[in-house]
Amino acid sequence: MKNRNLVYKRINQLENTLVNLKRIVSTQEPIEVYKTNIGQAMDLLDKIKDLVETQPLDPSEINPIR
Repeated sequence: MKNRNLVYKRINQLENTLVNLKRIVSTQEPIEVYKTNIGQAMDLLDKIKDLVETQPLDPSEINPIR
């Protein structure tokens, strides 16, 4: 897979955002902060999906996820 490092970077960013969301819930921060972080997580997920979809298919892949 090309851009493997970029995919891992985006996954790490998503993981960090999820950890931050857990912290926000634990400390009972305002709902707006939570909503902002949810939006960031959704954006990162879309970027990861785009990166994976732009990768050339391997001959062993029969049913690509789309």
